[in-house]
Amino acid sequence: MTKEEKLLRLLDQLPEKMLAEALEPPAAPSRRHWRRLAALAACLGLAVGLGLGAGQLPEGSGVSPAQTAIGSAPVETGSVGLLPAVVITPAPPLGSDTYQEQALRFAMLPLGGRVAEYHQVPRPDRILSLGDPYEGLEGWYRPAGTENLQYLIREEAEGYTLWEFASFLVWEAEEAAAVRADISSGTSLWGTLGWFDPDTLDFSPYPYSLVLEQVYGVTSAADICSITISPADMDNTDAGKALQAEIGTRVLTDPEGMALLYETLCSMTCLGGDRWAQIDRGEGDNPDGGGLLEAVRLGRYLTLELANGESITSLKYTAAGGQFYEYGGVAYTPLERKTAAQISRLLGIF
Repeated sequence: MTKEEKLLRLLDQLPEKMLAEALEPPAAPSRRHWRRLAALAACLGLAVGLGLGAGQLPEGSGVSPAQTAIGSAPVETGSVGLLPAVVITPAPPLGSDTYQEQALRFAMLPLGGRVAEYHQVPRPDRILSLGDPYEGLEGWYRPAGTENLQYLIREEAEGYTLWEFASFLVWEAEEAAAVRADISSGTSLWGTLGWFDPDTLDFSPYPYSLVLEQVYGVTSAADICSITISPADMDNTDAGKALQAEIGTRVLTDPEGMALLYETLCSMTCLGGDRWAQIDRGEGDNPDGGGLLEAVRLGRYLTLELANGESITSLKYTAAGGQFYEYGGVAYTPLERKTAAQISRLLGIF
């Protein structure tokens, strides 16, 4: 069966309402939940395969490990147990036979009674050895020597790819009910995942402490070595670049400051991804004009260097809403006023 035939068969199984929703332009950079992805990919003119799901491999992933080692690093020949070191291949180009939206490839995997969304790392800079299989799922492995779940390695038809945790899936009751109905009618892609059970999995908002502990292995402020604070970069005009240069980048190593940030992060509740409407970045009613400059002034991007050698690079903060957020519109509940003022001062927002 050709890719085109697969795509047509898949689309024939989708409700007309889902197709209509996928045609509606998003109000902000967004990616609604995976049950609509096939229709959206079709609207974007992307090829859709039947392989993105734990235990199911795509027919092709683009780059063979024989073609390249990442950067200038030599190919390792060592091994861990019976599993050799592997060369992680870059993300395949558009049009390969896999789920993707624009340049994004993502997978949904079970993690601690929830559904975790992982994104493929487009240009990994590491060569890793395969560790234990992940959750008994065919084709997925932990990197050898790691105890956290920030990264996973996937064995694909033409090589190995590296994947990074993005967020846990959060659904409101209406969304979960719609998925259950689609599964019952046989029109949902979720029904192709053997581990997926909407009646036992948890889709509620979750504390960020869960992410710190289960994904990154961070259980105290002592697990954070330093925090790099950078200006927001959503305004790339000359004025925006000038403001970014004025704000500058600095590194926080003060134990009290890192303890405050750690405690604040643990207190947050994640509302889920694609929640742009719940994130106030200070753009006002004119995000394409002067509002972006204000968003730069009030925004900071954080990089947390961890004691285990890894980094958390996705966290952003806006003093406009007094809240943290992440790529993909992952939104967290606004901080209490006193805490927000403390964090704003800590990050150099006055």
